[in-house]
Amino acid sequence: MKSAEIRQRFLDFFEKKSHTIVPSAPMVIKGDPTLMFTNAGMNQFKDIILGNVRPKATRVADSQKCLRVSGKHNDLEEVGHDTYHHTMFEMLGNWSFGDYFKKEAIAYAWEFLTEEMGLDKNRLYATVFEGSKENHLEEDKEALEYWKLYLPEDRILYGNKKDNFWEMGDMGPCGPCSEIHIDLRPEAERALKPGRELVNKDNPLVIEIWNLVFMQYNRKADGSLENLPSHHVDTGMGFERLCMAVQGKTSNYDTDVFTPIIGEIARLSGKEYGKDAAADVAMRVIADHLRTIAFSITDGQLPSNVKAGYVIRRILRRAVRYAYTFLDQKDAFMYKLVPVLIEVMGQHYPELSSQRVLIERVIQEEENAFLRTLDKGIKLLDKIIEKTKAEDFLTVPGNVAFELYDTYGFPLDLTELILKENGLVVNRREFKAEMEAQKERSRSAAAVSTDDWVELIADDTQEFVGYDYTETEVQITRYRRVNTKGKTLYQLVFNITPFYGESGGQVGDRGWLISETEKINVLDVNIDSCTAKEAMKETIAFLESEPVSVIDVVSVDGLMQMNDLSELKARMNEFDLVLPGEKLILEAAEEARLPKEIDIKLYLKMFMRYLHKNHKRMYLLVESEEDGQEAFRYMQRTYSGIQLVGLAKVSAEGRADDMLVNAINGSEVDCILSALSVPLQEDFIAKNRNLLDARVWVGVGNRMFSDHRQGLGHGKLAKFLLNHIFKREMEKNKLKMKS
Repeated sequence: MKSAEIRQRFLDFFEKKSHTIVPSAPMVIKGDPTLMFTNAGMNQFKDIILGNVRPKATRVADSQKCLRVSGKHNDLEEVGHDTYHHTMFEMLGNWSFGDYFKKEAIAYAWEFLTEEMGLDKNRLYATVFEGSKENHLEEDKEALEYWKLYLPEDRILYGNKKDNFWEMGDMGPCGPCSEIHIDLRPEAERALKPGRELVNKDNPLVIEIWNLVFMQYNRKADGSLENLPSHHVDTGMGFERLCMAVQGKTSNYDTDVFTPIIGEIARLSGKEYGKDAAADVAMRVIADHLRTIAFSITDGQLPSNVKAGYVIRRILRRAVRYAYTFLDQKDAFMYKLVPVLIEVMGQHYPELSSQRVLIERVIQEEENAFLRTLDKGIKLLDKIIEKTKAEDFLTVPGNVAFELYDTYGFPLDLTELILKENGLVVNRREFKAEMEAQKERSRSAAAVSTDDWVELIADDTQEFVGYDYTETEVQITRYRRVNTKGKTLYQLVFNITPFYGESGGQVGDRGWLISETEKINVLDVNIDSCTAKEAMKETIAFLESEPVSVIDVVSVDGLMQMNDLSELKARMNEFDLVLPGEKLILEAAEEARLPKEIDIKLYLKMFMRYLHKNHKRMYLLVESEEDGQEAFRYMQRTYSGIQLVGLAKVSAEGRADDMLVNAINGSEVDCILSALSVPLQEDFIAKNRNLLDARVWVGVGNRMFSDHRQGLGHGKLAKFLLNHIFKREMEKNKLKMKS
């Protein structure tokens, strides 16, 4: 029986038992601070179980995508090395919310396994809760009596509170549970030792396949228990394990859930599965991790350096390392496995097919990004391992592991995995100390200190002569020093100036302050009046200079907010080049008689072509997972061939965390592209431009990658307001029109 048929027969079986079949909830959880990923079938029904929401149906069944990789349920280290642990897996489940209870739940489970699936009754075992005097809990005699209808007593086992009592937390619904185990050993082995002696003993062929949870108590704050007014049933069965049992296999990876993927891995790598133990582990790891990564992307979670995105990036990099070391894959190849994954699971999960291109491109970009540093990191780690063993040490210093993390993007668990393969461990305490020290350095680097103004000449007013002259001799009346990230800048005030500064949206001037010995670029700009070609010329100059330069594309909404927010206006004036992002701005600025107009789409196309032609590397920052997907698809469609080495979601707090700083600074990027809303974009750039190592930072706004998302400033009212912004100061002096 094929896996797809097994899944469908489970759903059909419970539909016949009057259950409503519901779709799988996303594997990636949004809006729940307690969980990043769905790790059990009951997650989507938590509010029903807690009594916060009334159920739409009292009987429900589904196949739920789950991920267990961190926290209490951490299966990552076992994946690939044993036969039945996975990061991503499917949990088949049926629920009763105040409807049926133990009798029916046990009867349904027995009927499905023995009659519908045809499993050998003599290989099945059940466990029931033995009770706990310490917790004032009695044994589950009710479940015991029901199991006696189907199993002899020698195959009904008692389990302790750890294995056979389910709790959501310190308070709330809880209750005993019954696990169903199956003995898949050959007959000869079964004759030598009964399966009852191996239940819950980590034997790979005597495994749990179904857990029936009976929620009948409510634990109060004082620890006491009271009966729930309505009893609930929550069951969860491992789909992959069920397939192993039904298909007569001794490993989940030998079922048709995985064999097509493993077969394709073998074909692409030129290695035969089953010939080399290390290569076999690598193939199983890659097959497992591929599913996790693909489903995470379809659920809106792209690899990144924060929270859930970082977990997915860790898993992906773990797979890349296995492919690199044990399958000799020095180039990206995991993305080539997506079509066969769709063949296996696409029928039940159509989102795989609909988002195929996105999945492939994200995986390929992540592979390429990590492979660029993996070779150097592996070689360095090999030397460390050799040196450590030569000195008869078993522990690698934490600062060494931190260097791998900080410079080459090796997560600590990946370093520990490689060291474990060589019989070594990391000094975690030293690693943690290095991490804290780096955080402190980042905080210090971000700090900006400003000296007091130093007055050289008494002059209360500044004379503007730019209407008549493009250059003039000036005197510095006062100055102050600004220190940031080891750099010293000076803010200067002159007695007279030909530079027109910002005022009500009017175009500011660019130019030079020249002395006998030096030439200093002066940038005091609101919106630059230039063509796409001229803007591109400036951008190329920025890419070839130090330190980081900022180009910001301002929208109508941005201008309108800037008109009201002095802080936003100040941040804009700190940037090196500010370009109008919407035609409406140019239309509103017609009265200013600007000599030049920029086509922002043309500028960005020129910019992307330049990056591609000159092998420049770019990092993309977005505000949400939805924006990330939209931006990725847009760039793929419009700017193909760009070396996008990373994509990350930024926090609303406006400060880049250490993970993001390390990722960007370790990626050797030339350009940071941020697609954020106003004023988050300007705030984020201003706060982090001195933390991140890049030549150019381009802020394009969160609408640049969509042809149909419009801002607040569009329409006749917006045009009126913008005309007001541009005209307000000009009307004071008609000469501005000619300057």
